[in-house]
Amino acid sequence: MENQAPYVIDANEQNFQTEVVAKSMEVPVLVDLWAPWCGPCKTLTPILENLAEEYQGRFILAKVNVDESRQLAMAFGAQSVPMVVMIKDGRPMDAFQGAQPESTIREFISRFVSAPEADPLEAGLAALAEKAYEQAALYFQQVLSTVPDHTDALLGLARVALA
Repeated sequence: MENQAPYVIDANEQNFQTEVVAKSMEVPVLVDLWAPWCGPCKTLTPILENLAEEYQGRFILAKVNVDESRQLAMAFGAQSVPMVVMIKDGRPMDAFQGAQPESTIREFISRFVSAPEADPLEAGLAALAEKAYEQAALYFQQVLSTVPDHTDALLGLARVALA
């Protein structure tokens, strides 16, 4: 088995009660119902794993292989995979089916979990790459308000000015 982040677990019929239901009383658990033969699952699952790592424990990702855990798939009423279900306080709160873009998944998660604080420098560089110059400038200025001579933030502002 590959090394997984501490916020990503493999759930099955044997550990579902303790690893998903019980944990959801402390922190929301995002259940990813997937199958090895499912093409869209191969694009969705890495996005979910990256978000679980980014959120650093604000939610747990529980991956359920429906071929190995048919009872769970039936319990969730999974007509097709991938299917993603948010479990909170021991109950399913909401779900979506099919591969979704990362922005849609972030929006879904944000309804149950507060987003991690973004590093303003990284956010500024990302905004700059997307040519969102005004937003990039705001992020770089935020960095400079705490570290007035921050080289990367100054360079970022210069790149904004040139654009």
